[in-house]
Amino acid sequence: MERKGTGKLRVINDQKVFDYFINEEIGIKKEIAQKTNVSIMTTGTILNDFLSKGIIVENELIYVEKGRPTHQYKLNPDYYHECMMYVKKNDCCSIIYCLKNALGELIDSKKIKKKELVGEDIVNCLNKIIEEDKYLQYISLGLPAIISNNQVIESDIDSLKKFF
Repeated sequence: MERKGTGKLRVINDQKVFDYFINEEIGIKKEIAQKTNVSIMTTGTILNDFLSKGIIVENELIYVEKGRPTHQYKLNPDYYHECMMYVKKNDCCSIIYCLKNALGELIDSKKIKKKELVGEDIVNCLNKIIEEDKYLQYISLGLPAIISNNQVIESDIDSLKKFF
């Protein structure tokens, strides 16, 4: 089923419902409609669209005293994954990263120690993560460096100055 409607308003409403799941994690249609100020009919349409795209999943049925049971929805944990990586230098150099799913649950974390670190080590580590995780959409990277105009001006790790 293709959704029709005014383009900008539809995008705004979709974003409101998506933001709801980022902030609240789970909800039922009525609650989502109330908290997002989107009509219950439009919310239902958006939820069906999100379900078909794998953005959200049905969590469980909620049984109420009157009427039919209602579905509870949550963000699909595998809708996206994010990688947070930072590099530091103490006695040796370390690449430390963690992978989290869309719900913020830890998937994996590693600390790789190297006596000497070069830029290719960071790139190789990132490429391996990208290759192994098909849901990876976000990467944040922290370097002990001052970077301006895509150039490393200063770094605690000398080999990084030559890499970028």
